[in-house]
Amino acid sequence: FNWDEASQWYRLRSQSQPSRSQTAQAPWGKYALRIEKTNKSNDTISQPITNAQIIPLREKTVTLGAWMWADKVTKVKLPQLKYALYPKETGRSTPKAITLTNTPAFYRLTFKIPYASEEAWVVLTPFTTATPENVKIYYDGIVLAEGEYLQGEPHFQDSNATFGTWNEKPFKNLIGHRFHHHSSL
Repeated sequence: FNWDEASQWYRLRSQSQPSRSQTAQAPWGKYALRIEKTNKSNDTISQPITNAQIIPLREKTVTLGAWMWADKVTKVKLPQLKYALYPKETGRSTPKAITLTNTPAFYRLTFKIPYASEEAWVVLTPFTTATPENVKIYYDGIVLAEGEYLQGEPHFQDSNATFGTWNEKPFKNLIGHRFHHHSSL
Protein backbone atom coordinates (compact mmCIF):
# COMPACT_ATOMS: atom_id res chain seq x y z
CA PHE A 1 0.00 0.00 0.00
CA ASN A 2 1.44 3.37 -1.01
CA TRP A 3 -0.02 6.86 -1.46
CA ASP A 4 3.13 7.97 -3.32
CA GLU A 5 3.24 11.20 -1.31
CA ALA A 6 6.62 12.74 -0.53
CA SER A 7 7.75 11.41 2.83
CA GLN A 8 7.93 13.97 5.65
CA TRP A 9 6.35 16.74 3.57
CA TYR A 10 2.81 17.60 4.64
CA ARG A 11 0.03 18.89 2.39
CA LEU A 12 -2.45 21.36 3.79
CA ARG A 13 -4.94 20.94 0.96
CA SER A 14 -5.74 18.23 -1.52
CA GLN A 15 -4.57 18.00 -5.11
CA SER A 16 -5.52 15.18 -7.44
CA GLN A 17 -1.96 13.94 -8.00
CA PRO A 18 0.67 12.96 -5.39
CA SER A 19 3.23 15.57 -4.35
CA ARG A 20 6.09 13.19 -5.22
CA SER A 21 6.66 13.18 -8.97
CA GLN A 22 9.13 11.21 -11.07
CA THR A 23 10.69 13.50 -13.66
CA ALA A 24 13.79 13.44 -15.83
CA GLN A 25 14.22 17.18 -15.17
CA ALA A 26 15.02 16.73 -11.46
CA PRO A 27 18.58 18.03 -10.88
CA TRP A 28 19.09 15.77 -7.80
CA GLY A 29 17.77 12.32 -8.62
CA LYS A 30 14.63 10.95 -10.23
CA TYR A 31 11.96 12.74 -8.16
CA ALA A 32 10.79 16.27 -7.43
CA LEU A 33 8.07 17.77 -5.28
CA ARG A 34 5.07 18.84 -7.37
CA ILE A 35 2.35 21.30 -6.48
CA GLU A 36 -0.47 21.94 -8.91
CA LYS A 37 -3.01 24.69 -9.17
CA THR A 38 -6.37 23.71 -10.62
CA ASN A 39 -9.84 25.12 -10.25
CA LYS A 40 -10.29 22.67 -7.34
CA SER A 41 -6.94 22.92 -5.53
CA ASN A 42 -4.34 25.42 -4.43
CA ASP A 43 -1.97 23.29 -2.39
CA THR A 44 0.53 24.15 0.31
CA ILE A 45 3.25 21.69 1.29
CA SER A 46 5.43 22.10 4.37
CA GLN A 47 8.16 20.39 6.35
CA PRO A 48 8.84 21.10 10.03
CA ILE A 49 12.18 22.36 11.28
CA THR A 50 12.62 21.32 14.91
CA ASN A 51 13.31 23.70 17.76
CA ALA A 52 16.68 21.93 18.21
CA GLN A 53 17.51 23.06 14.66
CA ILE A 54 16.02 26.57 14.75
CA ILE A 55 17.07 27.83 18.21
CA PRO A 56 20.84 27.81 17.36
CA LEU A 57 19.99 29.97 14.32
CA ARG A 58 18.36 32.79 16.31
CA GLU A 59 19.65 36.20 15.20
CA LYS A 60 21.64 34.54 12.39
CA THR A 61 21.28 34.92 8.63
CA VAL A 62 20.14 31.86 6.69
CA THR A 63 19.65 31.10 3.01
CA LEU A 64 16.60 29.20 1.76
CA GLY A 65 16.71 28.01 -1.83
CA ALA A 66 15.57 25.41 -4.35
CA TRP A 67 15.74 24.38 -7.96
CA MET A 68 12.32 25.28 -9.34
CA TRP A 69 10.50 25.03 -12.66
CA ALA A 70 6.96 24.81 -14.02
CA ASP A 71 5.18 23.05 -16.85
CA LYS A 72 4.53 26.50 -18.39
CA VAL A 73 5.86 30.02 -17.84
CA THR A 74 4.25 31.39 -14.70
CA LYS A 75 4.74 33.81 -11.82
CA VAL A 76 5.09 32.21 -8.35
CA LYS A 77 6.48 32.85 -4.87
CA LEU A 78 9.72 31.38 -3.56
CA PRO A 79 9.65 28.95 -0.61
CA GLN A 80 9.24 30.65 2.75
CA LEU A 81 10.13 29.91 6.35
CA LYS A 82 7.25 30.26 8.78
CA TYR A 83 8.24 30.37 12.43
CA ALA A 84 6.59 30.25 15.83
CA LEU A 85 7.67 33.11 18.05
CA TYR A 86 7.59 33.00 21.84
CA PRO A 87 5.08 33.26 23.44
CA LYS A 88 2.21 32.93 20.91
CA GLU A 89 2.96 34.69 17.65
CA THR A 90 3.97 33.57 14.19
CA GLY A 91 6.01 35.16 11.45
CA ARG A 92 7.43 34.28 8.06
CA SER A 93 10.18 35.28 5.71
CA THR A 94 9.18 37.99 3.23
CA PRO A 95 7.57 36.49 0.10
CA LYS A 96 9.45 37.06 -3.15
CA ALA A 97 7.84 36.61 -6.57
CA ILE A 98 9.72 35.11 -9.52
CA THR A 99 8.85 33.91 -13.02
CA LEU A 100 9.44 30.22 -13.72
CA THR A 101 10.00 28.53 -17.07
CA ASN A 102 10.04 24.82 -17.89
CA THR A 103 13.81 24.66 -17.24
CA PRO A 104 15.01 24.05 -13.65
CA ALA A 105 16.85 27.05 -12.19
CA PHE A 106 18.15 27.74 -8.69
CA TYR A 107 16.47 30.52 -6.67
CA ARG A 108 17.24 31.72 -3.15
CA LEU A 109 16.44 34.25 -0.50
CA THR A 110 18.33 35.23 2.64
CA PHE A 111 16.93 36.53 5.91
CA LYS A 112 17.61 36.68 9.64
CA ILE A 113 15.90 34.26 12.06
CA PRO A 114 14.17 36.29 14.82
CA TYR A 115 15.46 35.82 18.35
CA ALA A 116 12.09 34.61 19.69
CA SER A 117 11.84 31.75 17.14
CA GLU A 118 11.05 28.41 18.76
CA GLU A 119 10.18 26.17 15.81
CA ALA A 120 9.70 26.61 12.10
CA TRP A 121 8.31 25.13 8.88
CA VAL A 122 9.57 25.39 5.34
CA VAL A 123 6.42 26.30 3.44
CA LEU A 124 5.87 25.84 -0.29
CA THR A 125 2.91 28.06 -1.18
CA PRO A 126 3.91 29.15 -4.67
CA PHE A 127 0.72 30.55 -6.13
CA THR A 128 -0.04 34.25 -6.56
CA THR A 129 -3.18 35.85 -7.92
CA ALA A 130 -1.31 36.02 -11.26
CA THR A 131 -0.69 32.24 -11.37
CA PRO A 132 -2.97 30.66 -13.98
CA GLU A 133 -5.00 27.53 -13.28
CA ASN A 134 -3.82 24.12 -14.49
CA VAL A 135 -0.14 24.74 -13.80
CA LYS A 136 2.35 22.43 -12.08
CA ILE A 137 5.28 23.74 -10.04
CA TYR A 138 8.30 21.51 -9.32
CA TYR A 139 10.96 21.73 -6.58
CA ASP A 140 14.20 19.82 -6.10
CA GLY A 141 17.37 20.29 -4.03
CA ILE A 142 15.57 22.39 -1.41
CA VAL A 143 18.13 23.81 1.00
CA LEU A 144 18.10 25.77 4.25
CA ALA A 145 21.62 26.66 5.38
CA GLU A 146 23.16 28.95 7.95
CA GLY A 147 24.90 31.85 6.25
CA GLU A 148 24.35 34.28 3.41
CA TYR A 149 24.75 32.69 -0.02
CA LEU A 150 23.87 35.38 -2.55
CA GLN A 151 25.51 33.69 -5.54
CA GLY A 152 26.18 30.24 -6.92
CA GLU A 153 24.42 26.97 -6.18
CA PRO A 154 24.89 24.42 -3.43
CA HIS A 155 26.79 21.26 -4.35
CA PHE A 156 25.64 18.34 -2.23
CA GLN A 157 28.27 15.81 -1.25
CA ASP A 158 25.98 12.94 -0.31
CA SER A 159 22.94 11.32 -1.91
CA ASN A 160 20.69 12.57 0.92
CA ALA A 161 21.61 16.23 0.28
CA THR A 162 22.43 16.74 3.96
CA PHE A 163 25.69 18.62 3.47
CA GLY A 164 27.98 20.00 0.82
CA THR A 165 29.80 23.10 -0.33
CA TRP A 166 28.42 26.41 -1.53
CA ASN A 167 30.82 28.93 -3.02
CA GLU A 168 33.59 26.60 -1.81
CA LYS A 169 32.32 26.95 1.78
CA PRO A 170 30.96 23.88 3.68
CA PHE A 171 27.32 23.93 4.76
CA LYS A 172 24.76 21.67 6.45
CA ASN A 173 21.27 21.38 4.92
CA LEU A 174 18.48 21.56 7.53
CA ILE A 175 15.84 20.37 5.04
CA GLY A 176 14.98 16.71 4.80
CA HIS A 177 15.44 16.91 1.00
CA ARG A 178 15.98 13.21 0.67
CA PHE A 179 12.46 12.52 1.88
CA HIS A 180 10.74 13.71 -1.30
CA HIS A 181 12.66 10.99 -3.13
CA HIS A 182 10.84 8.43 -0.98
CA SER A 183 7.12 7.89 -0.70
CA SER A 184 5.15 7.78 2.52
CA LEU A 185 2.83 5.00 3.56
